[in-house]
Amino acid sequence: MTEKRKDMFERTVENLKKLDKESLAIVKASIEILAARQQMDENTPNECCITDKQIQID
Repeated sequence: MTEKRKDMFERTVENLKKLDKESLAIVKASIEILAARQQMDENTPNECCITDKQIQID
């Protein structure tokens, strides 16, 4: 792990320690939504099939 990344993690942890329980719950829910969205994006094919023709989706 690079020093820059390590510093970023340490600052993030310090900021999270300052949050109350409700704020932490909101942050956790947001992270879960972002993770689910990322998973959906990774599983989205670049091409789809309509009848017997292939169409490129951009």
